[in-house]
Amino acid sequence: MKLLVLFAVSTILFLCRCTTLQPLGGTTDTGNVRVSALMYQSDGTFAKGALVRLRSANYLSSINVDTTVNNDETRETITDENGQFQFDSLNAGSYCIEINDGKSAASLFRITIGSADGYNSDSILSDTLKPYAKVSGNIDIIDSVVYPYCLVLGLERKAIIDPSGDFVLNDLPAGTYSFKIVSGNDAFKPVLINGITALSGSEIKLPFVNWNFSKKLILNTTASGAAIASQVTGFPVLIRLNTVNFNFDSSAADGSDIRFTNSNGDALYHEIERWDYNAKAAEIWVKVDTIHENDSAQYIRMFWGNSAVSDISKSSNVFDTADGFQGVWHFSNILDTMSDATPNSFTGSVTAVYGVAGLIGSSGEFDGSTSYITMPGTADGKLNFAENDNYSISAWVYSYDLSSEHFIAGKGEYQYNLKIKDQQWCFTQYSSPPANAWQSMSTPSETVSWRFLTGVRKGNSQYLYVNGVCVDSTGKLMSGGDSTRNTGCDFEIGIKTDSSSIFKTYYGKMDEVRISNVSRSPDWIKLSYMNQNETDKLVQFK
Repeated sequence: MKLLVLFAVSTILFLCRCTTLQPLGGTTDTGNVRVSALMYQSDGTFAKGALVRLRSANYLSSINVDTTVNNDETRETITDENGQFQFDSLNAGSYCIEINDGKSAASLFRITIGSADGYNSDSILSDTLKPYAKVSGNIDIIDSVVYPYCLVLGLERKAIIDPSGDFVLNDLPAGTYSFKIVSGNDAFKPVLINGITALSGSEIKLPFVNWNFSKKLILNTTASGAAIASQVTGFPVLIRLNTVNFNFDSSAADGSDIRFTNSNGDALYHEIERWDYNAKAAEIWVKVDTIHENDSAQYIRMFWGNSAVSDISKSSNVFDTADGFQGVWHFSNILDTMSDATPNSFTGSVTAVYGVAGLIGSSGEFDGSTSYITMPGTADGKLNFAENDNYSISAWVYSYDLSSEHFIAGKGEYQYNLKIKDQQWCFTQYSSPPANAWQSMSTPSETVSWRFLTGVRKGNSQYLYVNGVCVDSTGKLMSGGDSTRNTGCDFEIGIKTDSSSIFKTYYGKMDEVRISNVSRSPDWIKLSYMNQNETDKLVQFK
């Protein structure tokens, strides 16, 4: 029996107080703790006449719930004229205390009562009632389910799910919750949904309730993380999975059950570049609409553990032309051809380039003499850019030789390219006539280490970045002789050696070649480097 549940939560910002209380009077006897609180309305007046409910932290309203759940400790009172309430003689344990005015506002305390002695004063809590959080959802009931409900752990809530699958919880205090979908049908296995946080002004959706596992992935852009100074939009985040951060035995053998949402619960597009169950390693690209600057709280959530679903990984959704991507080559599954991740499908024709273990899963290895990749049919069209156009080209390179000029990627000798020249990294844009070369060059290159190269053309300005840092923002005009600018070459990686070429074929490893019809920002480029390098500074598993 399958249930698909969509949650929409309208919320407010709430500080959920987590407090540890000890017994009163210096004794180790349990049942001796008093909890008092003073509550206010938002206008500063006392919150009098509000219903106060104390429940065990794992409490569930009764409807076919597990018999192991402790539902014994239930107390209720109301706040007095001065907004106060009190519970006496509480046993050790964890509790939720909800204060609700029954109209529009509520508050929630989560407390833990210990059993150590030496505590000689009352604990007085205080808070202001704040507007309700609202939880709504829909269950697609495929098979007949009798009396389905949505329950909330720790609160007295039991939302009936109507015949159309809809339910709503209108009056929750904001906080972090676990929900449980249950039914009067003994054949139905309850569904538990953990760790749903209601934040101010947001709307939470949780489309993956039948998944057994989930994990929060923090996107840290502060100084301790990726350290970007402005927001980046439409960004493919690289997620690396290994035995340290993921249990491959808990997921489908091919990763087909992997799903992602943003912090609001909206589903995110993803592409699985590699999923190697035997090696217990995977690389996944997840498209995030907006990544905020200097933020250590933003997160996405990963779901897995549902054998009944099929793979929805799709590269063209992640590397969409609407976000500027015109060609993206991962170097995964290299045979006689190499796929383009964008909707343009500029498939590469491969000659003597072989897949090897590299930076992001598999990388391509070039032998320095016969290896190259050509994208047929790209001489005209989307990979052609005018002389003063906006575009970007990038590649990860691990070079074995810097002694000669080596072509990395681009459209031939007389349009644009990344290359090695004079033992330096170089980005070149040609103008015509004659074929004058605007060359942006780096400080001396280094071999036997991965380097992230990005060339950016922005009108009549151009920039070269190495490892996310701009190393040349001027560009030097170099005469190219009498030849005219040539836009008739296909896009190539590594380039073949022929009698007319001054370049040697690239010698080394290469990964993640991209071409975009937009000028990527400095923070976009830095974020790419910080996320994709061997010590990822962006993604933190929680």
